[in-house]
Amino acid sequence: MKEGRSFRCLLCNTQKATPPKGITVPRAPRKLPEKYPENVPGQWSVMDNCFACLACVDIAPQVFGLNFNNGGYAYVYRQPETPEDEAECRAAQKACDHHAIYYRKADPP
Repeated sequence: MKEGRSFRCLLCNTQKATPPKGITVPRAPRKLPEKYPENVPGQWSVMDNCFACLACVDIAPQVFGLNFNNGGYAYVYRQPETPEDEAECRAAQKACDHHAIYYRKADPP
């Protein structure tokens, strides 16, 4: 048998290395990240795949805060108001290993 992905056959209840020809094995749907409820409304938010690496809090402490509940995570407690704040948010977004910082463009007026 090949090493790697295996599945349990539903017909004969045996472990198989690869599915028979013409059969595809469905994968479990991936959970999409959701925004933390502590984020203030606005363009910037932190998603629930944050694992509290503190990069965003170190780079832009005037925008990102840290919640120590449930293992810890960052959130946006104040939206950026100046171009400097905005630049620091972009730097924090690039520094985030799990891509948990989300920016949504404003709707046109």
